[in-house]
Amino acid sequence: MKRNAPVLLLAAIVLAVAIIALSGCGVVAQQSGPSIMVTMMTPPPSSLPAGGTASVAATVSNDTAGAGVSWS
Repeated sequence: MKRNAPVLLLAAIVLAVAIIALSGCGVVAQQSGPSIMVTMMTPPPSSLPAGGTASVAATVSNDTAGAGVSWS
């Protein structure tokens, strides 16, 4: 077991360094200003048959970039 001790110590150090280095990844930047809001002007139908269509109206507010919204 003593022969494996340096290898295990090295593996533990490498793992610790990797965890510390990657701990800052995935941080979400806070958005400044008001949030974009979508207000439904007409309510969508409660049900729709497969392949059916429906008309809805919505207003987008606080879209300072003018990017609009995507519907799917």
